[in-house]
Amino acid sequence: MSSIVDPTKEVLNKGFPYARAKVIGGCSTVNGMIYIRGQKADYDLWAAQGPEYKIWDYEHCLEAFKAVENNSRKSPDEEFKKYHGFNGLLNVQDSSNDNYDILKDIYKIANNLGIPYNNDFNGVKQNGVGEYQGEVIICGGTINSPQILMLSGIGPKSNLEENNIKVRKELPVGRNLLEHPECCITAKVSVPNCTSASQLHYSSNGLELGMFYKSDINGKVPSQKHFLDERPNIQFYGPKILLGQKVDISSAPHEPVQLEPARELGKLSYSS
Repeated sequence: MSSIVDPTKEVLNKGFPYARAKVIGGCSTVNGMIYIRGQKADYDLWAAQGPEYKIWDYEHCLEAFKAVENNSRKSPDEEFKKYHGFNGLLNVQDSSNDNYDILKDIYKIANNLGIPYNNDFNGVKQNGVGEYQGEVIICGGTINSPQILMLSGIGPKSNLEENNIKVRKELPVGRNLLEHPECCITAKVSVPNCTSASQLHYSSNGLELGMFYKSDINGKVPSQKHFLDERPNIQFYGPKILLGQKVDISSAPHEPVQLEPARELGKLSYSS
């Protein structure tokens, strides 16, 4: 289903296509299956807005995360147990694939540069380099979730009434929409057989390599100090393979995503 996002001044006053479909993965149809929570400081900032927001502080949210999680990590240490649940309905697991040589080389390089290795991006801190854990969930997505609610009569009263929908509950559904811009960078190594298995089918892997670091206001290439900052605002991830076909694993897209919340809030409105 083709859709268009309304023009905004932040994107050169242009609209842009927004694909929608029933797929495994997100609206981009990329089945990354990454299990990533927000940062502790952000939850605590929400809670600091007033007494009625107290339930959104990190300690409350952590208990909720743990209650629904069923983490299958083998022999978890005590620190890992503090941040994860093991009896919930949401299955979370480490990669079932062995590390490929190209990933092992990245970890070695990071270690040589003094960049910390992080074996749990949902634990004590989020910065560093490491492997993701994965999950599979069912949801309507950013567009369809508010659409379903609005069609059910839950949403902004004026927007529902102008579309002849009976208001069952007036709530700010579709408001305070935040986006995180990203760009795609394709990297290719010079050694064709740099991995233990040079041919993989896309369905065998999600996103596995993760890096979290603090951006430089001057736009410089990140150095060790940017990876030591425990309030990262850049997430860099890579799948090691091109999508939808058997390819040489030495060529793969890698995508940096800005984590810092946007200054401008967007909104979704229903239109019949």
